Amino acid sequence: MGLNPKATETLYPGDFYKQCKYAFYKIKKLLALQGATLKDVVFVTTYMSDIRYIADSGRCRNEEFKEAGAELPPGASLGVNAFAWPDMLLEVAVTAAVEK
Repeated sequence: MGLNPKATETLYPGDFYKQCKYAFYKIKKLLALQGATLKDVVFVTTYMSDIRYIADSGRCRNEEFKEAGAELPPGASLGVNAFAWPDMLLEVAVTAAVEK
């Protein structure tokens, strides 16, 4: 999701790719808090306001995992009618498995 840290406005309105990159930036920060990286992600779900963004979604996801030196995990892409914030174009959810 491309919300700013105070969750009062959507960052990069109208720019799916930049919102996707920001979503992965936040995901990597949250994973790091648990001692994990994208290498620990076992599934990715991308929710999109318009399924026509699927190519941009794939490019963004592929770049992020490649930069992390991680294999691309399985995933799902879903089209949704709307998000809570009108300018939001996507939401990315990941499942990670970390051995403790």
